[in-house]
Amino acid sequence: MPDFPTTRCRKPLTVGQLKTVLCALPDDMLVVLSSDGEGNRYSPLLDLAQAMYLDETGGRGRVYPTSEELRRDTGARDLLYPDAMPADAVAAVLLYPIR
Repeated sequence: MPDFPTTRCRKPLTVGQLKTVLCALPDDMLVVLSSDGEGNRYSPLLDLAQAMYLDETGGRGRVYPTSEELRRDTGARDLLYPDAMPADAVAAVLLYPIR
């Protein structure tokens, strides 16, 4: 999977930036939002990340590091110990709002 450009400058992403990132990803990759489903509040998109996602309650779940991240980052490995990543977690792109 490709590395994402980061928006560490704290500026919202534009459609062009989002298209550039998403076009490099598989079409069947799950998209996961960090927000509420009722649409009570709105916020510009600030950042993206790749992760493994496990739906736990029919629409809410947990994210886990990718296998690439686990190889690079011993801290991420420590977070999963003694539990392992669930076998049914799926690759996902996470979208994070500014607020």
